[in-house]
Amino acid sequence: MKATGRPQVYPMALKMTCTAGRMVALGSPRGTVKMDFFDDLHLREVRILSAHQPRTPEQNHVYNRWTKQRERTMLLQMMGEGILQVEDLLTHVVRPEQCQEIYTMLADKPDRVLGVLFDWHGA
Repeated sequence: MKATGRPQVYPMALKMTCTAGRMVALGSPRGTVKMDFFDDLHLREVRILSAHQPRTPEQNHVYNRWTKQRERTMLLQMMGEGILQVEDLLTHVVRPEQCQEIYTMLADKPDRVLGVLFDWHGA
């Protein structure tokens, strides 16, 4: 499974979703998505689910038992057990003093960066 915030991939992802399947929209994609709503979505009975973090409650609720803390705990547990692989998401390991260089790259050339880790050892 891969995830992206780029709206351009939604039409392709929708076509790859099986009939009566589900597509999960992660994060906060910005921009317009052009697709054939009737043929690609409606006729194929595809469901698009939105997964947006700010909607996750702070407290347990009868309609949503997945609190932010519970999600974070599960995520870290899955990473620790090797169930959720995250190594491929890391494209840069830099020293803290390289922060301006990285922030400039994130602003000017975001396609060159996927994940950044600041290595604080020796800082």
